[in-house]
Amino acid sequence: MYWSALTITTLGEQPEPNMSYQNLYEIFDSLVGILLFAVIVGSVGDMVANSNAYTSNLRNQLDGVKLYMGTRNVEQLLQKKALHYFGFMLNNRHVDDKPIKRYLPAKLKHTMQLNIHQDMLKDVDLFKGSDDKLIYELVGKLKLHLFCPGDEICKRGDHGKEMYIVKSGQLTAMAEDNHTVLFTIPEG
Repeated sequence: MYWSALTITTLGEQPEPNMSYQNLYEIFDSLVGILLFAVIVGSVGDMVANSNAYTSNLRNQLDGVKLYMGTRNVEQLLQKKALHYFGFMLNNRHVDDKPIKRYLPAKLKHTMQLNIHQDMLKDVDLFKGSDDKLIYELVGKLKLHLFCPGDEICKRGDHGKEMYIVKSGQLTAMAEDNHTVLFTIPEG
């Protein structure tokens, strides 16, 4: 390996082979060294590509959205919101679990959701000390909704049909003037 590295990089002076078996050995050793070097460099390249797969996928989606908005003449404010959303997704590395759940049987999917979400539900004041059966049933009803900072979730006068649990970040209730903070709901 050492000799192959020296030969590939053309550093150092190696003695020239005199016999045909020495030539064969030099060729074989050089090929093994080149192959090993290619495998190492290729593996590093794959690791870098895989670590950037999420970012690359999101950027491809972003390019599609930009193209769509441009061809449909979407107003600038709405375009800004869409770009803000993708920036938020990129920074928070949100993973869409719908494709993963699609391939799992119902029982395994529910058990996995229970494993992921039961601690969060047990931390919510409303459900502290609740029966495990209730938590089990609630987990099946959970739907993930992702909101960006500044998104309006509901307004005064809207009929509430959902309950929101803040898993990360915070929820701020604003007065009608959109400047006065009425209260803030933290995680949980």
